[in-house]
Amino acid sequence: MSSHEGSGDEDNEPLMKANEAAAFLRVSESWLAKARMGDGGPPFIQIGRSVRYRKVALRRWLKSQER
Repeated sequence: MSSHEGSGDEDNEPLMKANEAAAFLRVSESWLAKARMGDGGPPFIQIGRSVRYRKVALRRWLKSQER
């Protein structure tokens, strides 16, 4: 059994670019960039200068924002 977190399905899911994540969240790319600077934004992956998002992580983050 694997020692890393997750179901394996999310490992096969293609990573989303910032513009795709912004469209998914229905926010501006500018808001998303500012959210990366703070602690309250959605989780992201940085590969060199590129920023990517997992859809499953965005869904979890959205759910955590419900009040």
